[in-house]
Amino acid sequence: MKPKALPKNKYIYFVSILTLMLMWMVNTGCSVSEIDTTVNVTTTSPKVTATMNSESSTVVGITNTPGQTATPKPTTTSTATTTPIPTETATSSPTIVPTATRPTTQISDSKNYMVVGSKLWHPDNARMTEDIPVETGDFPWSPDGTQLVGIDNNGNISIFTLPTGELIELENVTASYSSAMWSPDGQNLLYLVSAIVDDNPAWQLAIYSLVNQTEILVTEPIMAYDYVSKVGWSSDSKKIAYIQWEPSITDAEARTVLKIIDVETGHLSQFSAPPPVSILGGSWSPIDDLILAYGYDTTLLGKPEGGSVFAYNTAYIIDLNFGTIEILLDSEGKNSESNYYDSRPLNLFISNTPWSPDGRSVIYSDQGVICSVALDTREETCLEETFETIVQSGSVGGEYPSWSPTGDLIGFILKFDSLFCSPIAVLQLENNEIKYTDADAGDCAVLWGAWSPKIE
Repeated sequence: MKPKALPKNKYIYFVSILTLMLMWMVNTGCSVSEIDTTVNVTTTSPKVTATMNSESSTVVGITNTPGQTATPKPTTTSTATTTPIPTETATSSPTIVPTATRPTTQISDSKNYMVVGSKLWHPDNARMTEDIPVETGDFPWSPDGTQLVGIDNNGNISIFTLPTGELIELENVTASYSSAMWSPDGQNLLYLVSAIVDDNPAWQLAIYSLVNQTEILVTEPIMAYDYVSKVGWSSDSKKIAYIQWEPSITDAEARTVLKIIDVETGHLSQFSAPPPVSILGGSWSPIDDLILAYGYDTTLLGKPEGGSVFAYNTAYIIDLNFGTIEILLDSEGKNSESNYYDSRPLNLFISNTPWSPDGRSVIYSDQGVICSVALDTREETCLEETFETIVQSGSVGGEYPSWSPTGDLIGFILKFDSLFCSPIAVLQLENNEIKYTDADAGDCAVLWGAWSPKIE
C-alpha cells in the first residue's frame, strides 16, 4: 500500500521574588549556598562502522555508514545551588471525580501499544482506535501501562483508565502548553501551568502529587515569550529537568540553561552548551543520571519563542555524576543526497524517548535516515535499507524514531512533504518490515507517538 502525499518587556520583578525568598528564609531558618564547578566539554574519538548491538534485539538487513567525529568545543561552566522548592500550594486539594465516559479499551499486548494524541495504535492493527477522552502529551503512560494522563475537554488534567473506561478529572488542575508527564514511580505528574506577571502571561513548572492530591509550584514564573521546555523525570523519580533562557530571551546575550532540581532537597544544578549552540531539548536515560541534550546555533537560526522546537544539529551527553557535558552528535549532512533535506540546516530529528531500553544507545534521524549510536564505543549504525524502503513508499524519510520497550520495534514518522499529517510507522527489526497507519483516514501525527511501558 502506497500512502498519498498530503497536500517578547524584559521585566523580571526582583522585588517580589526577593521578598518571597526572604520570608521563606526567615520562616525556615535555612540558608542558600552556591557552589561553582567546572564542566569540561570533551570530544569523542572517531567512530567506526559497526552494527547495532542490543541485548534485546538483533538488527538484520541493514547497511552501516561511517560514523561522525565530534568537533572540539570550548570549556563551559555549570553552577550548583541549594534552593529548596517553593512549598506553596497552587490550588486546594482537588476533588477527584471518576466518571465512566467511554467504553472500556482492552489492551491485549500492553508492551507494544503507542498513543498518538487521543488515539491508540498497535502495529498489528490496520487502524488506530477510536478517540480516547484525553489529549496526551509527553510520557502519558502510567508505569503499569493501564492509564493515560492528558487534557480533557474541560481543559483539566485527567487520567483515563483503559480497562474500565473510567475518567478521573483533576478539577482546577490545568496544564499550559502541553500535557502532564507521569513520574516513573507513578506518584507524581510534572507539567507547566499558566501564570500572570503584571498582566503579562507566564509559565511555571508544577508537580501534582497523586498521593496527597496537591499541586506544588516548582519554579518562579517564566515569561510566556521565553522558550521553556520540560525535559522530565529521572529514572528514580527524584529529580526533574527543564530548559529556559537566562536572562530573558529579549536580552541579546541570553542563552539557554538546562536545570536539574532534586525534588526532595531542592538542590539545583545547571548546564549550558558551549557557544554558539543553545540546548533546546533533552531526555533522561531510563537507567541512570545521564541526559541526552540537543540544540542548534541560535545566533544563525534564530531563538525559538514560547514553545518547543523539534529539529537540531548538535547533541550532547550530560553526566550528572561527573558534572560533564560531552558532544555526542554533530550533524554534517552526510545524507544530503535526499532532495527534501539537502538545503536544511537542521538535520537531526530526535524524539522525546530516544534511548534504547538498556540505556546504552540513542536513536535519531539524520537527513531522514534512521541511525543509532552506542554511548560506550560511539559506534554508529544507520538503516540505509530502511531509508530506501521508505522512499519507495512515497515518503522522503523517517523522523523522530524511538525503540519499543521490548527493543524489537522502532517507531517513527513517515515524513511526507507536508507538516500537518504524516503516518506513524513501525519497523520490525527481525525482518525489516514496515507497518504504518493510514494518513488518508486520519490516522496520522505531526510529531511522535509514545510507547506503552514494558510490563513484566
